[in-house]
Amino acid sequence: MALTLEDVGRQCGVSRSTVSRVINDSPLVNKATKERVLKTIKELKYAPNFIARSLTKNCTETLAVTLPDITGGVFPEILAGMDETASQRGYHLLVVFLGGARPKSSAVERLISHRRVDAIVTVASTVDDNELIQLAEWDMPMVCVAHKSPLINIPCILFDDAGGAAEATRLLLARDRRQIVHIRGPRDNFDADERARGFRAALKKRVFPSM
Repeated sequence: MALTLEDVGRQCGVSRSTVSRVINDSPLVNKATKERVLKTIKELKYAPNFIARSLTKNCTETLAVTLPDITGGVFPEILAGMDETASQRGYHLLVVFLGGARPKSSAVERLISHRRVDAIVTVASTVDDNELIQLAEWDMPMVCVAHKSPLINIPCILFDDAGGAAEATRLLLARDRRQIVHIRGPRDNFDADERARGFRAALKKRVFPSM
């Protein structure tokens, strides 16, 4: 049988609520009592019931991250940075891969409707604008990374794709390259659109320097 808060409290001579406060790092428990409870928890190998704790706190301490894949590009670095920051604040990441032909909004909507996560971070174009607008109706915090948000109440973090493409093009032009080809991404991809814009802007600036 799994240990309960009552078992821990009985073992170290405190109430169930005191044990709960220690687990939740409440400042209402004095140092000596906290150390005694933590020692008992360690000795008994007690692990809090995550589901019950989530219901009590109305918080899962979990963030959902949607990714197209993890095989290349900047996605592994983005995920590593998010995981480091989340763990520093006591949160875990639930990674949902939505690349290729996988169903998109339905998978994310289930996480929201079942209250399995506290917030959603969509990376790149894993969830399109129409789906984001539908998901926003659930009133759950969301952030778009590397994808322009369709709604003002959903913040977004964008790369300077246009600036990067323009800089690369200027570098080639400075090395006297004249036949430059830009291979762009999909037509409905914001990043691809921005890179193409930067490429064209650098060429235009070279041909019409006064503009």
